[in-house]
Amino acid sequence: MLMRGHHIQLRRLSRCSASQHALLGVAIGQYYPTSAFKLNHNGNGRNSSPLKTLMQTNHLPITPFHNFHSKRMGSTRTNSATVESAKQAAAKRAVDGHLSSEHRWVGIGSGSTIVYLVDTISKWEKGLTDRMKFVPTGEQSRLLIEAAGLRLGSLSQLPRDELLDVCFDGADEIDRDLNLIKGGGACLLQEKVVATASKKFICVAVESGADPCVLPRKDYRKSSDWLCSNWRQGVPIEVLPSAASRVLAELRRLGSINPSIRQGGTQKAGPVVTDNSMWIIDAPFPALAAETGTSNSNADPNNCLRWTSGALARRLIRIPGIIETGLFTGHDNYGGRGGAERPVAVYLGLADGGVEVFEA
Repeated sequence: MLMRGHHIQLRRLSRCSASQHALLGVAIGQYYPTSAFKLNHNGNGRNSSPLKTLMQTNHLPITPFHNFHSKRMGSTRTNSATVESAKQAAAKRAVDGHLSSEHRWVGIGSGSTIVYLVDTISKWEKGLTDRMKFVPTGEQSRLLIEAAGLRLGSLSQLPRDELLDVCFDGADEIDRDLNLIKGGGACLLQEKVVATASKKFICVAVESGADPCVLPRKDYRKSSDWLCSNWRQGVPIEVLPSAASRVLAELRRLGSINPSIRQGGTQKAGPVVTDNSMWIIDAPFPALAAETGTSNSNADPNNCLRWTSGALARRLIRIPGIIETGLFTGHDNYGGRGGAERPVAVYLGLADGGVEVFEA
């Protein structure tokens, strides 16, 4: 039985095996399967995968946005291959479990796992996907949708009083209540807008399960008992550039440990600029407490009490200059009522090729 209103019970629902693929590096600082670059001969009317199309599109060069993700990748090809196989398996299971031929509006999130998700959808019969519109959360997902030959949509086209049928997106960290940290790819505002405009939000990520000496935990583990336990880069926060210095001061007052403006690294001089022309601040906090635990929901960092994810999210959004935060908390959209930041299900790809599924 699932418990609602208290602690959400996580259940292992199923596992599936994933085929192993040879991998090659591409110019976005990630690894993707070589099969994604082969012509698609499954009869769906498309000539190639979105990955191949992107690489062949001269006026859309794919280069690293910044080095924020690449510094988290494993140092060996074998480790990266295992991670990518896990992403591919999780993406396929999520699509098989939650995308229906009856759906007409589909949200597509951002991140490396979403590449595999779009590739999986592109293999559906063209007659089915042509009846759907796919709403991106940023430029990366927009390019993937277009390259896959899928119909691009927007929330402004969505009929009044209707919701997206489903939204698929990734996460940087997931706690045992299915609260999320997102924003490692700097798309958190649009990701939250699309997620909350959906009947159901499905999260796709990778989980630990590999021997740490085979696959580094820092690269592979996405789930935690509490947010900010494994994701040490900090809570991503989208801010107005002119307010950044004041926001940093307020974050330090609230207990953030050395918050900083995210820099573009070798690919861009100066701060990362989001699709909305804002900056990103990464604000590390001590591990956040459970909403149903004994911690004070209005924790005072000077009193050594821990913030809960919900209390911190509510406090941060009140700071003038903060546009949105990467904390996805609160109720899930169980029952299709929309307006939820938490997913109804999480699909975690494992190192052994299986997929672990958790439901709210």
